[in-house]
Amino acid sequence: MFIDVHTHLWDRQFDADRDAVIRRTEEAGIGCIQVGTELATSEAACRLAESVKNFWATIGQHPTDTNNVFDVAAFE
Repeated sequence: MFIDVHTHLWDRQFDADRDAVIRRTEEAGIGCIQVGTELATSEAACRLAESVKNFWATIGQHPTDTNNVFDVAAFE
């Protein structure tokens, strides 16, 4: 299995074709790690990873957004 280690399929730019992209990754046997960049996108990454086999998530804080630090304990 190949794994794309840095994806943002939760992003709204994929709203129109997210299901098709996911279907293609599944058909190709590719796993994806969804990368969150702040609280809302980390939550979106987790939701997507929970709903698709071979998708995983990381939660994170983008360096350009350090004034909005969130509590990682919310994900435990």
